[in-house]
Amino acid sequence: MGKPDEKTANSLGVRCAEYMAEPNREQLDQIAVLIETGKVAVIVSKTFSLAEARQAHQCLENGHPRGKVVLSV
Repeated sequence: MGKPDEKTANSLGVRCAEYMAEPNREQLDQIAVLIETGKVAVIVSKTFSLAEARQAHQCLENGHPRGKVVLSV
């Protein structure tokens, strides 16, 4: 994806930054506990089979669904 274009961001009046997430097992374990205990709810907007990956991508392109779009493998 690359670094955001600062000139374009400035012209739109927004701040931009590059960010790379690193997987962290301890944090993922903590998140799992929060989900299992009901302190965090996971909202799934729609589930697609892997064969329907194209439709899943179109769903994301055509709007911002509330919750996650899931591919079932």
